[in-house]
Amino acid sequence: MNTKTPLISVVIPAYNEENELPHCLYALTNQNLKEKVEVIVVNNNSTDKTEDIAKSYKARIVRENRQGLIFAKQAGCEKAMGKIIAVLDADNVPPKHWLRTIVELLSDNEVAAVTGPYIIPKTAPWWARLHTTIGIELIEIFQFLTHTSPHLWGGNVAFRKKDFKKVGGYDTKFTFAADEVKLRKDLSKLGRIHHVRALAVTTSARRLKKGAYHFYVEFLLKGYILNYLTTLLLNKPLKHPENVREEEGSDEEAFTREP
Repeated sequence: MNTKTPLISVVIPAYNEENELPHCLYALTNQNLKEKVEVIVVNNNSTDKTEDIAKSYKARIVRENRQGLIFAKQAGCEKAMGKIIAVLDADNVPPKHWLRTIVELLSDNEVAAVTGPYIIPKTAPWWARLHTTIGIELIEIFQFLTHTSPHLWGGNVAFRKKDFKKVGGYDTKFTFAADEVKLRKDLSKLGRIHHVRALAVTTSARRLKKGAYHFYVEFLLKGYILNYLTTLLLNKPLKHPENVREEEGSDEEAFTREP
């Protein structure tokens, strides 16, 4: 048995993710990194087969009873043994080079965190794909001008464990935007936040199933942008974001992933 300390720990918060988690875990078993990797699935009170699936992929199980994404992320990162921690949403599927690229990028001591975008399925509506493309371009333009990323994708990010501990980890009183806003702000004091397209992960389209109006007005404007700004400026979100995992059915019923 190899007891060597892992170079990198991948933390995956999961609440009722039996439909999406297998795609994520399978991709992690096919990475082209030779060093030891630890995969942690944080079971956040799931009532489905999430934990059984995680065990079948030999992932390490951490249980977090406080309901909420940020509590699950913090619990997993606290238990992580790797020198590098990568946080990945359960419905995100990384490319084969994802871990190796993270290790290479964090070899630069001037970089405090690396992050990459979400790519939605090509079968998703044109308006959603256009939105994603424009958002990525704006982030890259800002990074080109300022040499740091204005945004940290909460479900696709990596940083050194020592830096995570130095800034105190996730601030769990920020139940919304604790990663995109607060952790980014804290880590940026230690170095650059580097946005890299090569770290792009494919994600589910479950947030798109209710159509353009719901996505842009209810989810993006009322649910995300207003919360983002109030968290950034007032250190307090307006409300909790909606829980898309509570909707019945999986995203494949509406938009299938690319093989």
